[in-house]
Amino acid sequence: MSRIRPFRIHLTAVLAPVLLCGADLTEPPYVGKWAAADASCDGDTVVLEDQALYGAENQCQFEKVKAKNHRYAIQALCRAEGLPQEVWKLIIEMAGEDGLILTRSDGIPTRYKRCPE
Repeated sequence: MSRIRPFRIHLTAVLAPVLLCGADLTEPPYVGKWAAADASCDGDTVVLEDQALYGAENQCQFEKVKAKNHRYAIQALCRAEGLPQEVWKLIIEMAGEDGLILTRSDGIPTRYKRCPE
C-alpha cells in the first residue's frame, strides 16, 4: 500500500514571484483629494488615484508613470469637458506631505494642498 504525502504550500513559494518582480504595494504619495492652494476643499477639487485624475471639468487615465525623487512624469489619456480625448503630459512634484505642484500640458504649474478625507 502506498503512502500519501500531505501537500504543503510554503509561504515563500507564494510570495517569491511578487518579491522577485519588485512590485511596490504602497500607493504613490499624490493619491488623495486636492484643492488649489488658495481655494477651499469645499469647492472645486482634484482627486488623484494611482492611475487616474478626476477634476471638475476633466478626467484622465494614466498610461505611463515614471517616478524619480518625489517627481512623477505621467502620460495620460484625458478628456476635458466638451473636447475630444487627447494625450496629456502631466508632472506631479510633491511639495512636502500636504502639498504638490501639478503641471499640465500647457506648462502652467498649479500648487495644490491636500484635503482631509
